Amino acid sequence: MTAITVRAPDSHKAMEELRRRLGPDALILSTRHSGGMVEVTALPPDADPRASAAPAAAPQDPFDDGIDADPEPEAEPEPEDPHASMASFAEALRAEAARAAARRAAGAAAAPGPFRAKPPLRTPDPLEDLSRRLFLPESLAEDWPTRILIAGPPGAGKSMLAARLAARLMLAEAGIRPQIIAPVPAALLVEDRLRGWCRLMGLMPDRPTLAAAMHLPEPRPDAPQIVDLSDIPDAAPDLAARLIETDGAELILCLPAGLHPARIARLCHDWQAFSPTVTLTGLDQWWPEQAELSAIAQAGLRLTRIAAGTGLINSLSRPGAEDLRNWANGWSPACREAAE
Repeated sequence: MTAITVRAPDSHKAMEELRRRLGPDALILSTRHSGGMVEVTALPPDADPRASAAPAAAPQDPFDDGIDADPEPEAEPEPEDPHASMASFAEALRAEAARAAARRAAGAAAAPGPFRAKPPLRTPDPLEDLSRRLFLPESLAEDWPTRILIAGPPGAGKSMLAARLAARLMLAEAGIRPQIIAPVPAALLVEDRLRGWCRLMGLMPDRPTLAAAMHLPEPRPDAPQIVDLSDIPDAAPDLAARLIETDGAELILCLPAGLHPARIARLCHDWQAFSPTVTLTGLDQWWPEQAELSAIAQAGLRLTRIAAGTGLINSLSRPGAEDLRNWANGWSPACREAAE
């Protein structure tokens, strides 16, 4: 089947479009940046990448209208000779018997004994399937959006994640000064931890009201916006629906490791319309269980970041298959055997 190339402003939207067209098991062939866009080429999961293209049709004469000027009269069919058909059938039967005998002889020569041993069946790897549905392809380069929205349950570490993302952006490229925006329902009268974390990086968070946050200016490439929705849980879906329309925007669903799988499934379902990515926090205290990761994968979401420790620098990482096998060491015996 022909490969499909998708162009999008960022890799996240390109992967979402490929998943919508080809499903989560699409075969990623290549990714590249062209003209400020991300191009991802993929094949359907049941396609053979080695299959050659169909031969091109013969060139058509531009002056040939497809109509034969002098059509020849159709020849009348000759009467069928019953003896000839019987002879041809006998020849075909003998030829088929000869081919069957040759196949049996070849099989007997290849077999070491009276019976040929069947090849062993490949045992399906549950971790490989979960890794394919949960993580982004390793060949896909990390692409930072210009506006990041952070949502999640209380206590998940959303404000800390906002500060960590700002530090990661400043270290990734010189001259970047992210804008940390944390809307509040009313004016704050006390200091908060987010302001203290921002001061460590020489930043000052913006604390607009909900009405002002609805009309945020467009982000600049040298000043990407990180919007923390911690203080407005009731209005978070409405504000996210308005701010996610910006090109290059990404919604991060921040979840703590160790959350009940049913709660994870409910949160993923509530935010699924925004096509969010998932970040797991607190991995220094608890590793994610198989049911937690399966709930994320079943919702069609991708786990793109994990956070551990209490610092701002070098606390975020991109998970992959090796991390999954490391976590699986504490799961059921079947998963431990697959990890080994």
